[in-house]
Amino acid sequence: MWMPDMYFPLDMVWIDDTFTIVHVTYGAQPCPSKEDCPSYSSVYPVLFAIEVNAGEADVLGLRVGGRISLSEE
Repeated sequence: MWMPDMYFPLDMVWIDDTFTIVHVTYGAQPCPSKEDCPSYSSVYPVLFAIEVNAGEADVLGLRVGGRISLSEE
């Protein structure tokens, strides 16, 4: 992932096909310019990613080894 036109840092939570969190990128910074835009990726294969405001992954308890569940409400 990369973050052009973004104005604040994010935590990126990377999730595999079993809905297990396999990697978290904390405080990913937005691009300083369109020509200088870092990309972010998981260190393991994933199917999903959740982006939250920087610092929220810890607040929400989203950590490597944790599982995400989906439910209908």
